[in-house]
Amino acid sequence: MASGSFRYRRRRPRTLLAALTWLMIVVALSLGYQLNGRLPSSAEPPSAALPETIAYSDIRVTDGDTFRLGAERIRIANIDTPEMPGRAACAYEADKALAAKARLAQILAGGEIVIARDGVDRYGRTLATLRVNGRDVGEQLVAEGAAQRWQGHKAQWCEAA
Repeated sequence: MASGSFRYRRRRPRTLLAALTWLMIVVALSLGYQLNGRLPSSAEPPSAALPETIAYSDIRVTDGDTFRLGAERIRIANIDTPEMPGRAACAYEADKALAAKARLAQILAGGEIVIARDGVDRYGRTLATLRVNGRDVGEQLVAEGAAQRWQGHKAQWCEAA
């Protein structure tokens, strides 16, 4: 063979090996999803961490038992408040929901907020207990009639009208 006539032989990808590699990646991701209930993400809220102090200026209250802390959606654990207008079953529930939202904002603005995260609910919201100046926010909302203790299902607010 002359030196100029040498042909470079290109190796073809080993399709079976490539397919097996991709299959292993998909299986590993599936197992991770099943174990955690969701795909891993760098934007995931921290899991049950030590209590931490947060600033009211970083909070946006969504309704009487839910708020946002940046991109993280947080639901106050073990309480239930009425549904906001548009989702409420009656005008009484809608009015109570607006009052509960306003009261939650008022309580959170009243002092040092300490949050203790405790898992995630079925909607992907972080479940947490909150304390403002040492007082449990959920218990305070229940005591004032703005919330009910969580019974495993949505409370019926329209019957109280």
